[in-house]
Amino acid sequence: MTENTQSEFGSYLVILIDANTARFFAVRLGVAEEIADVENHVLPATGDIVKKTSHRHDTYLYQHANSVIARAEVLWREQDFDWLMIGGTEEALGELYDQLPRALHERLAVGLHLSPKTETAKILEYVLSVEREQRIEKQRVAEQETLEAQDEDAERARRLEEKMDEALNESFPASDPPYWMPL
Repeated sequence: MTENTQSEFGSYLVILIDANTARFFAVRLGVAEEIADVENHVLPATGDIVKKTSHRHDTYLYQHANSVIARAEVLWREQDFDWLMIGGTEEALGELYDQLPRALHERLAVGLHLSPKTETAKILEYVLSVEREQRIEKQRVAEQETLEAQDEDAERARRLEEKMDEALNESFPASDPPYWMPL
């Protein structure tokens, strides 16, 4: 593919997370590929295990999200993605979102309603539909900006014409008839 084609389509790092796992996908030029995964043992939030070990589920979830972000930052630097998309279960996704560093947060394109168990083909389909929507929105914005620029140009032309008319009227006052006109 040419460099022009590559710049036309963005590259995406997709992270799908739940309480114990996270899968990482690279989506480029209409192809999705699983590039990494992270597994951490996060104990359940309820039950006898909580009473016996007095663990805090949210602490383990925080640590899981933290390790996922660390892996995401490495992948981001190594593979030079344009955009980030995240998805997963509500609790884990919320924790991941809250911990995203500013650099990744600024490149966050959209949140996905997909779980880590989603098949690669479905992930690709979803990412491409989001990309298509973004392209349509960019085109709509560009068209709107063009129309606004045309309106501004028309307004400038009208004001220039008014100034020229004023200048002509000042140079040749209409109050006295020209000397060559018969009376």
